[in-house]
Amino acid sequence: MKPPIRLLPALLLPSVLAACAWSWPTWPWPRDISANPAVVPCPTPTSTTGKPGPLGSAPITATDFVAIDPGTFVMGDASDRPRATQSVTLTRGFFMQKTHVTQGQWQALMCFNPSDFQGCADCPVERVNWYDAIGFANALSRKEGLPEVYNSDGTLKTGTDIYATTGYRLPTEAEWEYAYRAGTTTRWYNGDDESKVGDIAWFDGNSGSKTQPVAQKQPNAFGLYDMAGNVWQWTDRAADYPGGAVTDPADPEYTWYRVIRGGSWRVDASSTRAASRYYDSPGIRIGRVGFRLARSRP
Repeated sequence: MKPPIRLLPALLLPSVLAACAWSWPTWPWPRDISANPAVVPCPTPTSTTGKPGPLGSAPITATDFVAIDPGTFVMGDASDRPRATQSVTLTRGFFMQKTHVTQGQWQALMCFNPSDFQGCADCPVERVNWYDAIGFANALSRKEGLPEVYNSDGTLKTGTDIYATTGYRLPTEAEWEYAYRAGTTTRWYNGDDESKVGDIAWFDGNSGSKTQPVAQKQPNAFGLYDMAGNVWQWTDRAADYPGGAVTDPADPEYTWYRVIRGGSWRVDASSTRAASRYYDSPGIRIGRVGFRLARSRP
């Protein structure tokens, strides 16, 4: 049985069609980053606070990541649907970016800003599709002298095991939920009380209908910010739910869509839960979807 996975409730058919009309990959960007462009040095952007941002306003460095150990956790939420949970073991540790990739971090590497919500270096970059995200990951790997993980079509450059790669990449869906939970078993990483979601997330109840600077809400126990809300986060290699225990899940067959996690500034609090999962076309660019990077630990 496949896991509960749904289209974004906010994207009703008319708005989907309207979004596709201006968000599809034919939108004229300064460069096609999915084709693995050369890295061009860019000036460091200025934080919107007028001083160095707490995180996210400068080029990405190793200090923007936290090291996460291997482990086992229960993925999913039994209240969603029967057999909607599974025991997952991740055998490799990984690094996870503390925040979304910000507009400032994107600008510093790619020399342009695609976001709908301009003028906020510390806000998440958005209006980036799945291919844009993996292109950014490859560009950062090249900048740091690491092997690129992806071909332009999303397949792996080397082998078939994404956990064995060494360059920057998107987190797998299982890694993402493991990182969100940070050892918790509640609906949100700060408990089961929906009235307290605003302590950890920007959603439709407090966002002002726009993205907000990263790292302003309470982090989880791993030191990760904005795992709930602000912008949806692209993931790689969906985790199928076979109904039993699984190890290092990474299903490469989901190619016509990609799973997004975490919720955004436009959704209700329930959509920011640890187990909430949706999907979208990997080619769509909208102002509610961004990403954060991961990297397997040696």
